[in-house]
Amino acid sequence: MRSKRILGVVSAIMMLGVCAVSAYADSEAEIPEYSADKSILTTDTSAPSLSFDMKDWERYIKVTPDGEKISVGASQEKTYAYQGASLKITATQPNDISDYCTFASLIRDDDKNLVYPGSDSEDAPYITMGVEIDAKDFGMTCFDGCMVSFKYRINQDAQGKLMGDSVFAFPCTEEYKKVTSNSVQLEINTDASNNVTQYATALIPVPDKCGATKFVFEIPVIKKMDKTDVLYIDNLVIDTPLQKNGEDLQVMNLDGYNKSAKAQEIVQGLKIQPKSNGLGSTSSSEAESSKGIGVVGIVVIVVVAVVIVGAVIFVIKKKKSRFY
Repeated sequence: MRSKRILGVVSAIMMLGVCAVSAYADSEAEIPEYSADKSILTTDTSAPSLSFDMKDWERYIKVTPDGEKISVGASQEKTYAYQGASLKITATQPNDISDYCTFASLIRDDDKNLVYPGSDSEDAPYITMGVEIDAKDFGMTCFDGCMVSFKYRINQDAQGKLMGDSVFAFPCTEEYKKVTSNSVQLEINTDASNNVTQYATALIPVPDKCGATKFVFEIPVIKKMDKTDVLYIDNLVIDTPLQKNGEDLQVMNLDGYNKSAKAQEIVQGLKIQPKSNGLGSTSSSEAESSKGIGVVGIVVIVVVAVVIVGAVIFVIKKKKSRFY
């Protein structure tokens, strides 16, 4: 079970890309031992820890203090959901900002030079804008040794507004200090690993004994931007380092799960518009037109198929009559 999970992490990291950052270590901070409320742990993997299908997700998703700088909002999204309903994160940026976002030291130009000089210094001041989940809300002391996985989609309308055209997902301390030497950078991608019109998968392992009491989804909007839907998240799973009878334990579903809802890889009704940075929805007239063409096409194909089959049968009978 554990080996399969590790293979999944490796493949996900290869797909998304893992970017090195400076590890954070605070020798004065007391790192809590991992423990969890056993009543909310399960070996049943048929439901995610948070599905966002019902209302109780609001008990677990919080806006980071710096999130107020861009008026971060979190709401339920059903139209462009992955399964049932998804979490939608919106943001507004009134002005361009020069503040260092948490992973500014990752952003480099084509010559590998820092786009934000000074962001790699140990005392560089950072802001962390986005939403978070707290270990204590899940009955755990920390996320150390856990695996956090989820489905996500980035709205292409945010392209050019986000630092590195990316959002970031990472564990951190209570003071929003980085606790890992690796982070997953989720960059807008409209090519092979499309995460704009379809949902992609992210798996983020949290190191052991690192003091990660929070897990953050950072929305680093650095350019002026009107209110925009930036990030969609669904089916978040927290796998713990604990086992029961040799089986891995994960946090059970806590917000209600619509198991009858069908999961979709491609978000229906969306398409990439040529020569545009935005997402467009197919109009009703276009939909009706394509639907009509599809029906006519099917009828023609069926008729042609019947004719061909009839012709084949006729030929076979004629050939049989020559030998019998």
